Amino acid sequence: MHTTFSDILDKVEKLPTTQQETLIDIVRKRLIEDRRIEIGKNAGETLKAFRTGKANRGNVEDLKKALKK
Repeated sequence: MHTTFSDILDKVEKLPTTQQETLIDIVRKRLIEDRRIEIGKNAGETLKAFRTGKANRGNVEDLKKALKK
């Protein structure tokens, strides 16, 4: 059986308001945690690039100059 997004919304609408609010809270918290994990991975990749000399350093003016090249 294939559940569509619309099916899920219909089922959520049938829940009592308090359960809908709890569901929203759970989904938000999971999205926040997923984003934290993604940021952590990006930070690790950036540190690795920096340590291996593959990342550039500089200020905003340096960035503007590099973008104009």
